[in-house]
Amino acid sequence: MSPPNSPVYGFENFQTKNSPLIGRNAQFVSDINAPRGDGEFLQDLDLTKLSEGYHFIEVRAFRHRTDGGPAVFSRWAETIYVDRLKPVSSIDSFKPFGTGAGDNDIWIKSNDMTANNVHVFMNLPANVTDSQIMQMVQNGQGQTNQLDRDIFKTGFFGIPNGNNVFTIVTFEVTGNSNIQRITGVKPGNARGAGMGDLNHNGTLSPDDLAGTNYGFEAVLYSRNNSFNPAADFNADGLVDNRDLFALETFVQDKSSTVKSETRSMVLRRGNINGEYGTDQWDIDALYRRIGKTGDIWYEDLNVDGIVNQLDVNTLVRQILWSEFGDFNLDRKIDAVDLGILASNWGQSNRGYASADANGDGLVDAVDLGLLSTYWGFGVASQQQQSIYSAAYTLGFSAVPEPVAVGLFGMGIVALGQRQRQFNRKERKS
Repeated sequence: MSPPNSPVYGFENFQTKNSPLIGRNAQFVSDINAPRGDGEFLQDLDLTKLSEGYHFIEVRAFRHRTDGGPAVFSRWAETIYVDRLKPVSSIDSFKPFGTGAGDNDIWIKSNDMTANNVHVFMNLPANVTDSQIMQMVQNGQGQTNQLDRDIFKTGFFGIPNGNNVFTIVTFEVTGNSNIQRITGVKPGNARGAGMGDLNHNGTLSPDDLAGTNYGFEAVLYSRNNSFNPAADFNADGLVDNRDLFALETFVQDKSSTVKSETRSMVLRRGNINGEYGTDQWDIDALYRRIGKTGDIWYEDLNVDGIVNQLDVNTLVRQILWSEFGDFNLDRKIDAVDLGILASNWGQSNRGYASADANGDGLVDAVDLGLLSTYWGFGVASQQQQSIYSAAYTLGFSAVPEPVAVGLFGMGIVALGQRQRQFNRKERKS
């Protein structure tokens, strides 16, 4: 290794090609009598091992001398800019200014220190496209001021309390740019009560939920063409059914009017056929739309991008607070539902209200299996009875309790016949 005072200390020889005009002997030592090279020196660089940004290259070319005197060389230096990746920024901090609630400067940090221009936007709806954002930038919106090599600043008045979204547009000197959407941001100094307080007045009231142009329902049905940080319960930058269901959990310790309005709002979201509220016929409508493609916002109740049985599960359980086999939707599975199944046993072209629990149009052992699986759902413990006892109460005693549900299904026809006969007698009377 060369000593620190050597002119080659810290330098490396060219490895890709090293062909001096003076020539080299077999020991790779410069020798004027050896075959001469072409004077070309090349070095390949693996830029993936260099960080983003500026780097400096220095080359020293030495004159050949044999008298032992000091090195004679010329120096060549070049600045290069490594730009393999998009520039990445992050929120460094919030710094309150003035006395207003939510009035904050936001400091943006250029993580790789390559930014030369940064724009920031607050709470843009998720449906705003990158091209629209870049047009806003070109219009001069969201401009920050550079405080240091890696810090940029701008200010916002009245930042709401909730899961805010900040969109950061970062530029490098090369013109390379990056758009980042930072979700779930909660400054310490913010305006309003937080989640559910969509007008940020410090209280959660029914007006924050529905019946206004700013309430949760209005934001939800905008289908992400509007955004409110007090509605984004899961902090993903979207407002959808996942936030709606989280809202209902959130309000359980709130006032009865808030809870009632939230429950009504959840039920309205399950009105698939758009008629007469949310009921058994919406379950039928959703079954018919399984596999639908294209615009599926109304049907994709669990927000997974497809329409399938899971959406029906969400409608029955999350929205209706029910279970499969509760054919009259009274949130109980009991003898009444068993009687409905018996009355329609073996029939086709039936819907959920007529005991077609799985949506295939038939009332058969599959539906009986679902009813028996969830038998007793919602029934108080002191009122619980077995499905066999219920069958006996309805007038069918041919099947003892130990018999399997499949065998019970073989006798349900008789129960259904007796139930229909009873219904006809009742109508005659």
